[in-house]
Amino acid sequence: METNFECPICSEEFNKNLRVPLVLLCGHTVCKKCVNELYNVKKSIICPLDRKTDSRQISQISFSYTILELIDKVTFMSSKIKILSLPPEQRVLAIKSSIQEKIEKISEQASKIQEKVEEYISMKNTVLDKIDSAFRELYLKLDIRQQELKDEVEEQIQDILSKFKNCEKTLNSMREDTENELNNLNNIQSNVNENIFCYNLPEVPDVNAKIKFTENSESLVESIQDFGMIRNIVTVVPFNCEHFTNVTYWMIPPCCNQYYCCNKCHDKKESHTWIYANKMVCAYCEVEQDYRKLPNNCEFCGNYHKGVISRN
Repeated sequence: METNFECPICSEEFNKNLRVPLVLLCGHTVCKKCVNELYNVKKSIICPLDRKTDSRQISQISFSYTILELIDKVTFMSSKIKILSLPPEQRVLAIKSSIQEKIEKISEQASKIQEKVEEYISMKNTVLDKIDSAFRELYLKLDIRQQELKDEVEEQIQDILSKFKNCEKTLNSMREDTENELNNLNNIQSNVNENIFCYNLPEVPDVNAKIKFTENSESLVESIQDFGMIRNIVTVVPFNCEHFTNVTYWMIPPCCNQYYCCNKCHDKKESHTWIYANKMVCAYCEVEQDYRKLPNNCEFCGNYHKGVISRN
């Protein structure tokens, strides 16, 4: 049985190998071999039947699947008709031979598939081995790095602990030095407080912050009397002496030019007779000024000076 599926250029029958039928833009079907020859000459395809140009590349031209299916069907029917036209005995042999050929083809295809499968399995095993080796190497590096980090952290912790211990020693030493200095200051304050002649003055934590009137302060007082004021007198206003309360000033008698809370304090300390004071020092602003009769306001700071109250 003739198929009559031929290429119009080379007159060869179409097949699934070199002469695959290709459909041009004009609609005519030409085998792939002829299309290659036409394209290699002019880099374009001119249909020899109607002279129309197809500028597509060969890979863009589609197959004629209809012709391929018809070829398969005609070939199959031809083989059947050929077998059926044989005598019964030959027909059986032909059928067996056809089946055997199909089995051989299937076996050949299965063998190729098996080879591919084995190749893929081998490739898979190779890849898995490489992955496994890479993971083992990575785990080993991670373990080494983890140990290095542990050692670094441990070293840093030891260094920090050592620094803390050194800081603790330094702080203890500073605390001891501070305690010694405080003890020295307390001793100095105690010695100074014993010489204060103004009674009931509060304790002062820093003996160097203020100037105290003591028995040895005459030279200091004399050196600053010319300026008409006394600064940094340590006291709390009002303060109290042993004879009067509510005292807010010092009196300066001309007999000795010393500073006293009252005449009784003067008489207790001095051997000469009290002469009534003509100067005074405000305990608020510590400015020396003319003595005025109480009660009055300070001429400089304006604070009010009440009259003193006797303790008797």
